[in-house]
Amino acid sequence: MKRVFLLLASLVAILLMATTSATAASSYTDPAGDGKGGPDVTAVAVTNDAQGVVTMRITVATVVGTALVVSFDTDLNGLFNDPTSRDILLVTPATGVVIPMAYAWDSATSKWVPSSVPSLRATATPTDLTLSFAKAELGIDKGFGFWMWGMTET
Repeated sequence: MKRVFLLLASLVAILLMATTSATAASSYTDPAGDGKGGPDVTAVAVTNDAQGVVTMRITVATVVGTALVVSFDTDLNGLFNDPTSRDILLVTPATGVVIPMAYAWDSATSKWVPSSVPSLRATATPTDLTLSFAKAELGIDKGFGFWMWGMTET
């Protein structure tokens, strides 16, 4: 049986403006039950440490069998599909092992292409996805916006 991921139309989190402060931390909530059959994100906690590493803890109803796309507006211009944008795809198949993949927008081809983010790490528990990366590798200096949407394996 072939497994595919269905893209869900509902956005699960809106916008983050992280500061360059070494101790910047923000928390966001999203109503439970609006995941439309996909990963229902209910909270996102974001921290930024003194070494420039951003960590996002994303709480969902169920992690296994889902995928979550986190889009970053790294220059705070309000656009998520320009040369400075990055997408990170977190896939957690039935094995429960999260697989992080990074993409950057290629203006020449108008497509998302694989992008190298050596510091990119992701872990999963039954209800949390944790994503971390170095701000410098995504071109973040003053802050960033993000939004995410989920997919579910069927």
